[in-house]
Amino acid sequence: PAVTDIILEPALASTSSAKQPIEPLTVNVKVFEKSSFGDVRQVIARRFGVEPSIVRLVAGFQASGDNGELHPVEQEYDERIGRLRRFKVLGVDLTAPEAPKPPRRSRRPLPPLGDRGDPAVGE
Repeated sequence: PAVTDIILEPALASTSSAKQPIEPLTVNVKVFEKSSFGDVRQVIARRFGVEPSIVRLVAGFQASGDNGELHPVEQEYDERIGRLRRFKVLGVDLTAPEAPKPPRRSRRPLPPLGDRGDPAVGE
């Protein structure tokens, strides 16, 4: 399957102490082109070492109620990403270091077994 790069950015804009918007942080990750929003959520969770349930991909914010409070509009996680290649993320600190990758499995053969199923040691 074809793989594509996607760009993640925080859903909430940061500002500097001078109240000037700072350069938006972006992080690139790779996913299959036919991935769903749920698949993207899993990739983000693995990369940053968090539970997928806290990763929120948002399409934007919508005002609701009498006070006009803004609430995030989340993507439907079973839908395919289609042509979208830029995602807004809530629940994950994109400045955090990546989670360590698990060690690669060795392709070397296992040691021979002794008569009792124990590894042959010092024979």
